[in-house]
Amino acid sequence: MQHSEMVTVGLHWGTGLGAAAIWVDGRLAFAAAEERLTRRKGSRACPVHALAAGLQMLGLTAADVRRFVVAGASTLQQDPDWQHWAATHKVAAPRVLSVPLMAAQWAQAVGLSPFDEAAVWCSEAHAVAGGGELGRRGVQSRDGVRAVRAEPGPHGMGAVYGAVTRWLGLRPDGDEWRVMGAAAWGDPGRYAQAWSVALADDPERGLRFAPGLWETTPDGGLQWAPEPAETLFGPPRHPEAPWEAANFDLAASVQALAEGHVLARLHALHEQTGLRRVCLGGSVMLNSLANGRAALEGPFDAVYVPFAPDASGCAIGAALLGAQQLGWTAPLVERGEAGVSSCLGRAFAEAEVMAALDGAGLSWRRLQDGEREAEAVARLQQGQVLGWFQDRAEFGPRALGARSIVADPRQPGMQDRINRAVKFREAFRPFAPAVLASAQPDWFEGTRQPASPYMDKVLPFRAHRRAEVPAVVHRDGTGRLQTVDAHAPARWRGLIEAFARATGVPMLLDTSFNVDGEPVVDSPQDAVRTFQAAGLDALFIGDLVAARPPCA
Repeated sequence: MQHSEMVTVGLHWGTGLGAAAIWVDGRLAFAAAEERLTRRKGSRACPVHALAAGLQMLGLTAADVRRFVVAGASTLQQDPDWQHWAATHKVAAPRVLSVPLMAAQWAQAVGLSPFDEAAVWCSEAHAVAGGGELGRRGVQSRDGVRAVRAEPGPHGMGAVYGAVTRWLGLRPDGDEWRVMGAAAWGDPGRYAQAWSVALADDPERGLRFAPGLWETTPDGGLQWAPEPAETLFGPPRHPEAPWEAANFDLAASVQALAEGHVLARLHALHEQTGLRRVCLGGSVMLNSLANGRAALEGPFDAVYVPFAPDASGCAIGAALLGAQQLGWTAPLVERGEAGVSSCLGRAFAEAEVMAALDGAGLSWRRLQDGEREAEAVARLQQGQVLGWFQDRAEFGPRALGARSIVADPRQPGMQDRINRAVKFREAFRPFAPAVLASAQPDWFEGTRQPASPYMDKVLPFRAHRRAEVPAVVHRDGTGRLQTVDAHAPARWRGLIEAFARATGVPMLLDTSFNVDGEPVVDSPQDAVRTFQAAGLDALFIGDLVAARPPCA
């Protein structure tokens, strides 16, 4: 690319996913999590691979970067991977800054939003370094930040959720998705009395934990002391044991607790600010059920959640803060109705795609203009499950049409098939509907129709529509939808529009292109490996298609 006057790099690692983001002359040009490059799911390592990939894709070198901004403690700069990379690329210390994690979280939440003025709430599971800020509440406007209030730590609702995740035999800080999926199958009232003993929650004073029940883990998390916890909540689930009614009820109870926690704080924030719009950030906002209730029932008319509200998104916030520190005063982003696209990762030349297909011994053929959507829709109507790999990879935990597995939502049994034979995961896990935004009011309840461009909100389907798309309706009648509008990737939108014309149903079943335990695919090689390992029928990758049996 041409020489740029303003290039800043944001980095985050150590607490949550490692990630790198690159800001170039007023736009967010690249962002990727380290796990996508190294294929080590949940990697918290220094994102040197993601950084190198971003610079290469943009035609930049380390010498072009005016500031490297690390989100988190300054001690992170002592990381041996970072020191080796910095020494190799001659990155001198004056070009490297550190910013507080919560400052980066705030910068991402407001910097990517479509709002000129909004209330802001950011909340993490744990305070940085065990005693600092757990979250921030305040207001962001064109004139800057005002009325910021810090939420003291050390632990928040995300840590409580993690403790329950651990008690259910799952991995905290990684398997909370499973608990959210299981919640729809349980009775949230079963453990209401137990929770009243275990925890007190006040929007102003924070969480208060019952003495003797809660313990701090060696890595700074929360867990339950076995004896008092078993008295209140029953025995822990073994990781290999089948799910029982009590397990589902515990999942439902902590989910209800989290939703009440979010709503209470939003009501308090609204009373304090009087504003109509709110930006949310922090790992707590990965709870799409709570986000959906906030959008439908909360006090704010509009709720914005960025595509990577977890700690990985702090890389974006750090890059934005770096640009501001260098004097960038223009609006952070070109603000449209849906904010910024999440497709900020790597793209690949067709030669690389063909090499990956040929190297795996797959037969493939090229699709001409108009053929890609037509053939994909025909296969979907036949009940096939497709891999969909197009353009730049998404940044964040959701597949939003660039690295997706797609299927016909009308097909009975499709949810069970994909969970069992494609994703290799529990049968109770739901799949998302990717729906044309214009059709949302016809399919989803509510006088409010909140946008969910990043699959960040769970909303209830209209009762009379649920039987039409059984594969994307969860047990409680909801769906974690992606609203697909003019801001969405063109090929993704075109596929859903073609399916709607053919079937009258303006949505597809969408799930991330990976199998359980692996990161979402990033490269053509990743896509081919997953296609071969999972029970996919065809792979649409750029303008090429590979299928089983071999293409004619």
